[in-house]
Amino acid sequence: MSRLAEAILASLVLLSACSAAVGSSALNPRVMGTNGPPIDEAEQRLRLAFAALNAADELGVSETEVSVLANRLNNALDLLSDARVFEEIGNGSAASEYASRSGAISDNVREDAEDFGERTSEALFSKRVAIFALAPVVGLIGAVVFYLAYRGRRRPSMEKILRMGIRRKQEGG
Repeated sequence: MSRLAEAILASLVLLSACSAAVGSSALNPRVMGTNGPPIDEAEQRLRLAFAALNAADELGVSETEVSVLANRLNNALDLLSDARVFEEIGNGSAASEYASRSGAISDNVREDAEDFGERTSEALFSKRVAIFALAPVVGLIGAVVFYLAYRGRRRPSMEKILRMGIRRKQEGG
C-alpha cells in the first residue's frame, strides 16, 4: 500500500473512533444532563410549549393570541434562565422553585395554544362546510337569474313577432 492510502485509512479509523466517542458521551446521562432534574424537566416543557405555539401559529390562530402566548413563554424562559443562575451559585431550592414556575407557565401556554389551535381548526372546518353547502345554492340562484334575464330580453322581440299579422299584397296599386 502506498503512503497516501495508509494516511487515508488512518484518518478514517481516527474519524470513526472520534464519532463513536461523541455518540457514546451523548448517551451518557452524566454528560448529557448538566442541570438538575427540575431544570431539565422545565426545559422539556418549554420545548413542548414552543412546538405547540408554532403549530397553533401555522393553523392560523390570530396574531394577538399568538403574541400573548409568546410573551408568556418568554416569561417562562426568563424564569428558567434565573433558575440556571441560582443553580450555578448553589441555591438549589430557589433554582427548583423557579424551574417549577417556568414549567407551570410552559404547561399553561401549551394547553392554551392547543385550545386555540383546535378552535381555529373547527372554525376553518365550519367555514369550508358552509362554502361547500352554499356553492350549489348560489349556482342555482345564478342560473335562475340568468334565465329570467334571458327570457326578459327575448320576450319583447317574440311579442312583436306574434303581433305581426299577415297582410295581403294589394293588387293594382
